[in-house]
Formats: sequence, C-alpha cells, structure tokens
Amino acid sequence: MTTTTHQRGRSRSTRASKARAEMRPARASPSVDRILSQAALILEDVGVEGFNTNEISKRSGLTIGAIYHHFKNKEAIVQELCARWLNRVTDRYLEFEKLQIARVPDDEFWRLLLDHLYCAYKETIGLGAITRATEIWPNVHALEVKYDALVSARIAAYLRSLGVRVSNAERRRMAMLILSMMHYGLLLSATSEPAEARTNIGDLACSLGAITSRYRNRR
Repeated sequence: MTTTTHQRGRSRSTRASKARAEMRPARASPSVDRILSQAALILEDVGVEGFNTNEISKRSGLTIGAIYHHFKNKEAIVQELCARWLNRVTDRYLEFEKLQIARVPDDEFWRLLLDHLYCAYKETIGLGAITRATEIWPNVHALEVKYDALVSARIAAYLRSLGVRVSNAERRRMAMLILSMMHYGLLLSATSEPAEARTNIGDLACSLGAITSRYRNRR
C-alpha cells in the first residue's frame, strides 16, 4: 500500500473550512469562557438531563441575566460546547493530513488517525453528556449531522487513497460505518485508563485495517 495523506489536500482543506464555518464557536469573552467551563463540569457531574442554568449561575458567579445575554437557553450552551468539540476534532484531521505517510499497513494508518483524534476526545470535559445531547436536542443533533456528512466525505477519500475500489455509494456507506466505529471506540477509550485506552485503540485500528484490506481492489 502506498498513500500520502496530503493527496487531494486542497479539496479536503476546503471541506474543513466549510465544516469550521458551519460550526464556528461564539466569540470568546471571559464571561462566555466561564459559562462554558462550568457548564462542561456540570455536564460531567449530572449529565444532560440534570443540566440547568441555575447551577451554572451558582458555580460561575454570574447572574442568570448575564448567562442569557450570551446564550438564549441551556440547549444553546451545550450546542456551543458541541461545536467547540467538533472543531477540535476537525483540527486533528487537518493535523493528520499534514503527515507524510507511505507504505504502512492498513491498521497502522488507522492507528495514526485514531491517535490524533483521541486527544480531542480525551481533553473534552462532559463529552458523554454532549453526545447524549445530540440524541435529544434538535439543534445539537443538526450540528452533528452536518459534521458527520463532512467528515464521512474525508474518510471516503482516505479509503479511495488506500486503494478501496468500490462504488461511490458503497464507499460512502463504508465511511459512515468507520466514522461510527471510531466515534464509539474513542468515547470508550477517553473514559478508560491509559493502558486500556491503548489496547482499545489498537484493537479498533486492527478492525478498520481488516475492513480496508477486505474491500481493496474489490470490483
């Protein structure tokens, strides 16, 4: 296998710019940062179902009015946290695509990508609750849907560069499957001890490598 991740770099960068434009975080300010940092900690403690602006006010020292000056409701706060997480993940894809990778086994290719993405998952406080919010709050879900469409296109391009010769429709289906596998595998790894996380990522990379090898040069 020979592949370089900078192939089609311009088109991927364009897609990344589009993704960031659609998920652009709110303008930073000390109050916004205080609201978001405390909101993330609350989500970590009580989950999305127990999340409320009264607790944010209590922990941040800001009035309810100050919170609503920046965010129209609690869903908007979680939507902002989600946007910032997805932007961090997108940045990791861009960093990965700057690498010069040639003649590595399929599982090693995926392991390198997973290693890059893992940091964005691990450093995000309240991520479990944020992902839960994508299932129950429409605006947060819509943000994830846009992200999934853009990132699955990136993964489809990876598959093409890795020599997976299938129809475009099948490659898109494979990309969505791989995106889902990576997401849930990284969620699990982010909440695991370091040694267990390394094992999880290695096992997932092997599974993705097996999928890639199976479909390479398939007509």
